[in-house]
Amino acid sequence: MQKDLQDLKPRLIETSQETEELIATIEKETLEVEEVKKVVEADEAAANKAAAEAQAIKVGSASLFPSHKGFSCTAEHSPSQI
Repeated sequence: MQKDLQDLKPRLIETSQETEELIATIEKETLEVEEVKKVVEADEAAANKAAAEAQAIKVGSASLFPSHKGFSCTAEHSPSQI
């Protein structure tokens, strides 16, 4: 059993180093993702604000220009017959 452990020791060291490198890569990428996330959240907030402003303009213009219920432009009321 001792011999088996001795035989496996180099592979264990190699695997340990690979694991440490992988952890370092993940930590670096996590920081990069967090930075991108901040930018995306800021863009999302700006888009939501623009959408809210557009909706407010739409609602406001609807009250300035209400629909004319009962009014229709048909052939019987065309300008040529008036």
